[in-house]
Amino acid sequence: HLGARGSSIDLVTLKEELLRRGNLERIGGVATMGRLLDGVPKAINVKHHVQIVKQKARRRAIMAATEKLQVAASNGVDEEGLQALLAEIQVVSGEAVPLWTPSSLEGVARPDAGEVSYVIDGFLPAGHTTVIGATWKSGKSLLAYRAVLDVITGKPAFGSLAVVQPLPVAVFQLEMPPWEDDRRLRRLAIGCGIPPEDIPRFAAEGQLVFFNRPPINLMTVDGAARFHRAVRACGARLILIDSLIAAFAGADLNDNSAVRALFTRAFGPLTSEGITVLALHHHRKSQAGSKKAQDDRSALLGAQAFGAAAGRVYKLDRIGKEDDPDADRSSFRLRLSLSGSWTP
Repeated sequence: HLGARGSSIDLVTLKEELLRRGNLERIGGVATMGRLLDGVPKAINVKHHVQIVKQKARRRAIMAATEKLQVAASNGVDEEGLQALLAEIQVVSGEAVPLWTPSSLEGVARPDAGEVSYVIDGFLPAGHTTVIGATWKSGKSLLAYRAVLDVITGKPAFGSLAVVQPLPVAVFQLEMPPWEDDRRLRRLAIGCGIPPEDIPRFAAEGQLVFFNRPPINLMTVDGAARFHRAVRACGARLILIDSLIAAFAGADLNDNSAVRALFTRAFGPLTSEGITVLALHHHRKSQAGSKKAQDDRSALLGAQAFGAAAGRVYKLDRIGKEDDPDADRSSFRLRLSLSGSWTP
């Protein structure tokens, strides 16, 4: 009422108004009025009080954001939505972090700048994605399993290529049944001079982490995130994917931009941490009279980006008697794709 009449509002005018209305004693008298004024911020303390209000507002915002996160998590939010909610919490808490970490470029100062480091010397570059393409039933899984055993044990790969150092390996077998894996690994172990009972020991000690037909789909944000967590949790430094067709099931593999995005999402975060990826892929059968089908990266099934997005692409052929009279059932030929041409 004092404000409506245009009167100033202070202790004196408020006391007079309450007396006039007969309400002074009902509110507790002059002593109560004095206590009320004690809770009114003074001009000299305005900045301090504003800071308190901001802090309480931030806490309420964090509580609201975390409540949203709990609700979303219980409802099965995908990885992209989860990251968005986490980013919201970081923003409202004033602790937002950069999305990417810039490179230090320390390698520029080293005399060996630009030199490629390898897991298997001259064959498998470290911290990159390498693809082996072959037609169905050409032995690409068998060859890859041999490379895995050589990397775990540190023996020369395929009997001739140096393994720089033994590394823990994770295999994501998305096609073959477990009994077929058991059979192949046993035969390979015996052929390599490894006691077959060492294979379960490698698994128990974490040197070989084998996932048979895990329910992953690398075409989705959530599927890729689950894959990354599994790799990091087991500590693998080399990953074998068999095969890309199964890993990207449901994606449009004839779309170059889509395939590049799939490679970046699925393998980029791991290779940026120095983890090496070896992926198996299917290759078209060569057409009679068509050298192009044999000699170009586009011979890989799906988009040409399967070849272009990988650091290296090999074509695997099984050598028969017609190619080499001395060949046996276990003879293979790998050819490296460089700038679109195959070089033995």
